[in-house]
Amino acid sequence: MSFVTQMLSILLFRLPELLVCAGGLVLLWMSPRTAAGRSSAMTGLWLLLGADLAGMTLTTVQTWFVYAHSDDMNVSRWFTAVSAGHMLLTLVSAAGLALLAWGAAKAMRRTHSAPASAT
Repeated sequence: MSFVTQMLSILLFRLPELLVCAGGLVLLWMSPRTAAGRSSAMTGLWLLLGADLAGMTLTTVQTWFVYAHSDDMNVSRWFTAVSAGHMLLTLVSAAGLALLAWGAAKAMRRTHSAPASAT
């Protein structure tokens, strides 16, 4: 597989999550600033988006390194560092998901505890 084809597959692999994060940020940006859980949810989405972009960058650099040093046998140190980076990005994504869930739970609690309107 050529390097360009590999880069396109990396982008296509990450594209759904990037689009969902961007769409969620737009929806939250348009909501009232005083909405319950908005700041937690936005922080969570920013973390998810940042971790996804950083993961895409890390994978791109790793792929480039493999193509550039395919004859070098000392690649195991590089792969160890990349694996540690991916593990760190997984933790950042988990924190983003936790903040997103916390924001949603906060908003639902606020909606659930609001008194019903008198008819």
